[in-house]
Amino acid sequence: MIEKKMSDHEHNHTSEHGSHGVQTPPDDATLAEFTKRFVRRAGTEPVPLHFFFGGPQDVTKLVTPRRIRLRTGQYVKCEWEFRWFLDRVEGTSRSKAITKLYDVLLAQDSWTRAGVHWKRVTDRAQAHILVRVGPQDKTVCGVGSAGCYSWGYEADGKPVAEMGVEYIDRSGPWAALVNMELLGHGTFRADDMYFAVHLPYVGVMGTWEAMAQAGYMPTDQEVLDTQTWLKGETPADRVHWH
Repeated sequence: MIEKKMSDHEHNHTSEHGSHGVQTPPDDATLAEFTKRFVRRAGTEPVPLHFFFGGPQDVTKLVTPRRIRLRTGQYVKCEWEFRWFLDRVEGTSRSKAITKLYDVLLAQDSWTRAGVHWKRVTDRAQAHILVRVGPQDKTVCGVGSAGCYSWGYEADGKPVAEMGVEYIDRSGPWAALVNMELLGHGTFRADDMYFAVHLPYVGVMGTWEAMAQAGYMPTDQEVLDTQTWLKGETPADRVHWH
């Protein structure tokens, strides 16, 4: 039953606009069971990350690399920048939402390892993406979607990453939503639909089993593939829409 439940888990789609939603995550006990049951076997060939579009899209190459301080106090050199604007918050305070977002963005094992700095801006016009935190059933993807990435709905054409406020205190699911919707989809245009039918896959762009197994942070393979994408060197057969 777990296999069928997870294979159906990921997406809602629209024809006129684009949207991708992660459905309601299992409870903590089930997520813990995933981690135990789906331990990756030694020697399993990594499944490469696939993308909706070629890179680097809106990610800006910095003239001068920056040293970004992580939550651990360590520093990482970032050569790229992606700007986000906190557009709307419901069900919690803006300060808590910002803190929780930075907990993921500046984690030691986050996507920052790919060399990208996620810069929060206070002017919507300067943002590459809008971020919203609120009730899960109010996402563009609708009822049952814990988080959603969408484009084509805003008058100014900006994409939107939405995260259900219900998960803001569940570190695993919250990290998974931020990593998939804001970073994976929103920043890198990574494709998780591919992995619904190409398993096994371990990483934050896969199923809930895959996310739990990876610890809700990107794997080395995902980071490596993203770095290749940022350079505009992703093989054509791994970019689904050109």
